[in-house]
Amino acid sequence: MRSPSIFASGRTSRLPSLSVSDLAMGMSHLASRPDERITSGYMSQHLIEELRVARHNGVDIESTYQFREANQYFRWNLLWAAGCLLALFPLWLPFIGQQSCAISYRATIVVQLVLALNFTFSSVTCLNYVRRMMRSTSTDWWGMCPPEEREEVRHICVMPTYKEPIELLMNTVESVAKQTVAQQIVMVVGMEERTDDIELKQQALLRRFGSSFLRLMFTVHPFGQMGEIPGACSNRNYASRQAVAEMIANGLIPKGLDNELIMSNFVLTVCDSDTTFHPKFFENLTHAFLAEPLDSRFRVCWQSPLFYNIKLDERYFFTRAIGVLRSYFMVGFLIGCDINTMSVYSMSLNLLVESTFFHPGYQMDDIIYTLSAMQSIGARVRIRMVDTPTLNGPTSGSTMAAEWLEWCVQARRWTIGAAEVFHYFVVKLLRGRMDLLSGLGYFFWFTYYYGFVLCWSGIICLSNLVVQLIGIGFSDYSIATCRPISGLFERQDEYAFLDVWIMPALLIYQYVVVFGVAFLMDAVVVQVLALSEKVGIARGFVHYLSSQLVLWAYCCVEFHAILLVAWHGKKICGHKPSDKANLAIGDEMFLSCSSE
Repeated sequence: MRSPSIFASGRTSRLPSLSVSDLAMGMSHLASRPDERITSGYMSQHLIEELRVARHNGVDIESTYQFREANQYFRWNLLWAAGCLLALFPLWLPFIGQQSCAISYRATIVVQLVLALNFTFSSVTCLNYVRRMMRSTSTDWWGMCPPEEREEVRHICVMPTYKEPIELLMNTVESVAKQTVAQQIVMVVGMEERTDDIELKQQALLRRFGSSFLRLMFTVHPFGQMGEIPGACSNRNYASRQAVAEMIANGLIPKGLDNELIMSNFVLTVCDSDTTFHPKFFENLTHAFLAEPLDSRFRVCWQSPLFYNIKLDERYFFTRAIGVLRSYFMVGFLIGCDINTMSVYSMSLNLLVESTFFHPGYQMDDIIYTLSAMQSIGARVRIRMVDTPTLNGPTSGSTMAAEWLEWCVQARRWTIGAAEVFHYFVVKLLRGRMDLLSGLGYFFWFTYYYGFVLCWSGIICLSNLVVQLIGIGFSDYSIATCRPISGLFERQDEYAFLDVWIMPALLIYQYVVVFGVAFLMDAVVVQVLALSEKVGIARGFVHYLSSQLVLWAYCCVEFHAILLVAWHGKKICGHKPSDKANLAIGDEMFLSCSSE
């Protein structure tokens, strides 16, 4: 028997403390209330009809993605595999001759200089965000909004879940319930047909949060739909569509003439099952939405920087180091360069509908959504930063070996997903689905970040390090003999010191400008959110020193993943959900961050 779903209104009193059986017996009573009802967790024919007749800008909002038969092996991500092979040039070029040895070292130095320049701008962006973040939690965002407009804004928060422990779901929903504008939020919990104990989880969440929101909705995503892959992408797409249909049916999204939807005041936010919002996040988002000029309000996305500090101090060094660096890369690259949204992001409901909701056939649906939005508006999608930070869970494992395996699996999954998105993007660009100039600009930044920064540059530097180690025993291949810098001058001996010190100097620069800023930003967010982390000075310093090694390890995993997807093709693409079991922290939570 299919599980029912509960649609609860925030205008009623909180449910008393009841057992699960009492809750089940009381459901008919809930349904009898004028502003609460029980609906099917699956898309009913009535809701399908609501979507069919509803229109936005004269176009049916029921439209879905078209699925075409794809070539399984000859895909555009083969270009990334070619980049991986080219990145190995330091392993063979120096052995051709002394001149080629100098060229190899010079090319590596140029790569490091390009990274240093880009990292400088990224670090400035991060430091600027640190300043904004420190003010964000004490700013009266609500008071800064026009009074006549802020009351009209409605938020939809969609959280897909599969087999995560109920304690983790409670933590996430609780953080939304603690929002200063919770009564303007429709909370949607998207479950899977194969989720364990669906009814018990729904009832537990209803019991605790039944009156916390404008609406509390549960959806159940059917398994095995044509054109879909199992995972958060298809669940999120289904939950969002059903939520919109329910809101149309219940008048929360009004209709004008010719069934035209009036939804210019609706903002949809997606999150993970291990997300923790600051109490002022949606208040901050409301201000950002209203502060955006009308001519661009429905053409941008909003992204809160993600910090992976949920029990991060309990994780091993490689997990903590990459968690800190991921936040740095998000602020400095993904948001700073308008590359793509990630995990927890927001958009106007107008833009979501025009972008055909979320793609259920690609695991990296956050990146795919950015591309879909680009197609719908015919230009690059600008990503606006929400100052209030958001917490997400890091990779976790019960032992060091299990956590390392999970770390590698997730890094490989993200890389394979990004490679598939690259293929999707190039196909759409060549078919004229995007503005050419915008598409070429996006092509550069996407390839630069996911290919060059996260993979090729690290492989180049690691390969060069191997050659330098060989040069210790075979001086013909040492940097002092090949003279990559001093060889450019007539009086080479006067500049010989540059050959020896250029690479150590660039490494020191990276530790100060990149890793230093990343760990500074992490320390600030711990203070701003009043998190209880016990890392210690010595352990924290070890994590800081390990950053370069961890980043190189990540590059190696990316290198392997890109070659895997090149060899196996599309059949290797899929979704393995992250292990969240070690992130569950029970009812005591850690929401010490307050709205003050």
